[in-house]
Amino acid sequence: GVLIVVFFLMIRRPPRSTLFPYTTLFRSELMLMSRELIQPSRNEDGCISYRFYEDQTKPNHFLFFERWKDRESIDAHFQKNYFKVFAERFPDMIEGKGEINIYEIKHTEMI
Repeated sequence: GVLIVVFFLMIRRPPRSTLFPYTTLFRSELMLMSRELIQPSRNEDGCISYRFYEDQTKPNHFLFFERWKDRESIDAHFQKNYFKVFAERFPDMIEGKGEINIYEIKHTEMI
């Protein structure tokens, strides 16, 4: 079967006591980092598709939607240098920890 990775994250909100535009800064940096992650990830063996979306009804809520051949391919992806750089930098920019779900798809029906 195919494995689907879904990673939800939300840009950190600024403290009420500051005028510094954290959200704008973090948004710009996260968007740049994410764009830099897409093409190398798509070129990996085992990557079927790799996409990055923003929720159109919730500003600053993002989603990675990835399809991988198998768990070994995902594990190899997590070990790539460009992924490690992203993984080290993004936690300071988001609310909470983010949420990564991996689903194993046994059957897909196209309609």
